[in-house]
Amino acid sequence: MFKNILIGFILMSVVAFAKWHYFKPVTEQKLIITNTVILKLQILRQEPKYYEVPDTSFNGMSPETLRRLSEIQLNKMIDNIIHGIASKPLKRFVLQEFKITMNQFEPTDTEDRERFLGYLEEIMDIVGIESTDGLFKRWMYGPILGPFT
Repeated sequence: MFKNILIGFILMSVVAFAKWHYFKPVTEQKLIITNTVILKLQILRQEPKYYEVPDTSFNGMSPETLRRLSEIQLNKMIDNIIHGIASKPLKRFVLQEFKITMNQFEPTDTEDRERFLGYLEEIMDIVGIESTDGLFKRWMYGPILGPFT
């Protein structure tokens, strides 16, 4: 009996150690939100999205209905960030908005997903977030491969 408990404990410890990065908390970062930051977010919000980007492999999202849906989702996320970031100027707030939209994002084409992450990186640059703590890699490559890429 004791031997089985010990083996179970050892196996659980090995699994927990191997997956520790899934439980790693987000490193918090307080953001400095100015009128310029809000203005840059509003400008990004107004830009058309998911169209062809010259000199890249991104040829635009298709069909058009999917492009419009993805643009609406992204713009809604930007709106949520604009309206909430003044009262919650935290990295955790922005990443939570990212996660919500990531869960809604339907296109499975790699270039579409990379372009989506490009928009999120633009937002990170605007608000001053330094790292997603692996969020993008886990979303792009899955929970098993993501941490190793």
